Amino acid sequence: AVLYQDTNRYSEDEQMYLEALQIDRILAKENPAAYNDNFVSSLNNLAGLHYKTKRYREAEKFSLEAVQI
Repeated sequence: AVLYQDTNRYSEDEQMYLEALQIDRILAKENPAAYNDNFVSSLNNLAGLHYKTKRYREAEKFSLEAVQI
């Protein structure tokens, strides 16, 4: 995903981050102690991407979810 972001391919970047988030969400639900850090990182990655692409409401949504964990 980072490669896509570095090459301004934000749609592919977002897709990769969303796939990672989906996996991390499942793993964190099953074993929070082991996977919450990855889950929060995925949320922060999506927040950063949305902020960079001026999609501030979506960035805020992911940031707020990350802070609650």
